Amino acid sequence: MTLASLPLSSRISLAENSWDAVIIGAGTAGLAASIFAAERGARVLVIESSHRIGGTLDRSSGQMSAAGTSLQKAKGIKDTPEDHFQDVMRISKGMANPEMVKVAVDNAADTIEWLLNLGWQALPEHPIKGQGHEDYLIPRYQWGSEGGMSIYRVLLPLILKLISEEKLVILTETKVSSLLQNNNEEIIGVKTQTPEGKNIDYNSSNIVITTGGSGGD
Repeated sequence: MTLASLPLSSRISLAENSWDAVIIGAGTAGLAASIFAAERGARVLVIESSHRIGGTLDRSSGQMSAAGTSLQKAKGIKDTPEDHFQDVMRISKGMANPEMVKVAVDNAADTIEWLLNLGWQALPEHPIKGQGHEDYLIPRYQWGSEGGMSIYRVLLPLILKLISEEKLVILTETKVSSLLQNNNEEIIGVKTQTPEGKNIDYNSSNIVITTGGSGGD
């Protein structure tokens, strides 16, 4: 299974200029954000510069760390977000942004449980203490048998369902050239360029930028 190139009909079914949310980037973060927003009633437009969605999930290991998950509890592992936070700061030697780390660790377990409920499966021996950097003190790392593609497989059916229900539109091969501002310098939308070079503005007071993962900056 490869990352999907969406058919034209699914890309333009709700073509218009005003949206509840505009998400820039259809990678891991952008897809998850679009699912949550659309399922809660928002009219969502996702803008992706590539010809397909999924970002780097076809190259990613899909490693995710979380504290207090059902996977840990099933193996008798006691862990908390605070322990997770302290471990991240220890491994990073205090260089990680504490506010960003706190947001991440406080929501990590819910993310894992959401994926599990969608059918995602971690490797049988997981969670483990780590791979790729200094180990955690507590096993809290897990990933699927196909790395990032294990995540993609459970997200794609939701994306296609929301597109078919006309709750979500994804424009591929479309570039965001700038953010639009009003006279008060508030963000009110984005200016885009189509594959044919046409400039189109999309208006929204909610712009979410999800371009580039933490590894790709």
